[in-house]
Amino acid sequence: MKITTTTITLLTTTLLATGGLFGQSTNQNDAAQDLKNANCHIQGAAKNLKDYTFAEKDAFTEAMKNNLAEMNKHIDILDARVNKAGVAAKSELQPKLDALRMKSDQLGKQINTIPTATESTWESVKTDTKDSFRKLKIALGHDREWISKKIGS
Repeated sequence: MKITTTTITLLTTTLLATGGLFGQSTNQNDAAQDLKNANCHIQGAAKNLKDYTFAEKDAFTEAMKNNLAEMNKHIDILDARVNKAGVAAKSELQPKLDALRMKSDQLGKQINTIPTATESTWESVKTDTKDSFRKLKIALGHDREWISKKIGS
């Protein structure tokens, strides 16, 4: 099966929308299993990003912008949950959110370098961008679990 940007975006959106990454389970064992499954999907999606050619630079830029926007939506959801948790919890949880925002900003900066890539720098730019994307997705999965445990939801 050929993995396209559309397939990855659809998979990511479906996974996140159905609670795979932000498990809605009330049972801790179910939530732990949901997280384990989500992390497997996250890692698989990051590894299966299409291997864009230099000629597909614009499509790669668009795909990464869409992925970043989706990740930012989920960071915003976590932020809203933390804000409802109270002052004491927020002071403990805020550094996790700040770290996620930093990774998001790093990915955004990396995406901004794509249009200036030359054919000779393409592989490096593409690899660095995919690596930033992978790091953000993994951190988001881990931090979602940690924050959920701290605020009990």
